[in-house]
Amino acid sequence: GIFKCESSLYGGGVLVERGSDINVASTRITDCTAQLDGAGVYVWSSALTMSAGSAIESCVATSGDGSGPALFLRSGRAHLHDSAIRHCVSPAGEAGAIHVSSK
Repeated sequence: GIFKCESSLYGGGVLVERGSDINVASTRITDCTAQLDGAGVYVWSSALTMSAGSAIESCVATSGDGSGPALFLRSGRAHLHDSAIRHCVSPAGEAGAIHVSSK
């Protein structure tokens, strides 16, 4: 798993950028923080697949949106199968669990 990770910008646990794909299977992303968006996972115009009991738990986006995954999908996609997002908080932003945007 990925535990207690921090970012001063985006993607405290995982950052996936343009044209990349990530498959998260049987993995927990826990207690991660980001100052801006996507404390657990930040995905920009890419593909995110979560499956096989994966979880994003207790992540905080302190000043941004989407403390679980923040998904900016323009041409990307997300598939969440047999996965969980629990106890995630965005105290100053939007979407405590998942933020999805096409901008």
